[in-house]
Amino acid sequence: MPPRPAAAFLVIGNEILSGKVADTNTGLLARLLRKQGIALQRVVTIPDEPEVIAAETAQLSEAHDFLFTSGGVGATHDDLTMEGVARAFGTTVIHHPRFLESLRERGLEASHRDLARVPEGAELRQGQSGAWPVVVMRNVWILPGLPPVFERKLEILAECLPEGPRYFADEELVPRPEEELIPLLDRVVAAHPQVQIGSYPVAAGTRITLDGDDGQAVANAAAALRNGLTAL
Repeated sequence: MPPRPAAAFLVIGNEILSGKVADTNTGLLARLLRKQGIALQRVVTIPDEPEVIAAETAQLSEAHDFLFTSGGVGATHDDLTMEGVARAFGTTVIHHPRFLESLRERGLEASHRDLARVPEGAELRQGQSGAWPVVVMRNVWILPGLPPVFERKLEILAECLPEGPRYFADEELVPRPEEELIPLLDRVVAAHPQVQIGSYPVAAGTRITLDGDDGQAVANAAAALRNGLTAL
């Protein structure tokens, strides 16, 4: 079976995208990528400084098949993200002609012109949802940061991302703190080494995810987890 494509998520502007917002965006993206057969391997949070964005973009895009950036809110903040990505690939930021044309058709060119500034050579990916297009520079997908715009961008990603190898996933939301579940999780991990099992504290308790290339193995691990939960 071919290796599962790897992705990283660059959260830009940690003074804006902090706490629950960043966690929510990460969870939404991770679940979408799992359905596409793509593994979200790293999440990196950095300040909204073009030179820092450029350095991290260059490094992460080289090491991963996909890099997604969550770029804050507002034209000024998004422009910093575009500038950083452009620097990473040795290009400049320009007004994208097709983006400007789209704004013109919607009567928004005068008020939203700066949103059409993208790295030179970037592509626009437009889904059926009618949201702003997603800007793609090589393997870097540039997204805004705050819901609900982020969620609309994910609809475009779901339509535009290439299908990866088939992957199976399950999850369980347990209304108990993570530390109480560690002994059970350790037993499930040891008994099902071919399944990737993760646990994440959430407001309602703990979210447990199970992923793998073998659907039956994932189902068996999920059953073992649920049987163990009933015995706690």
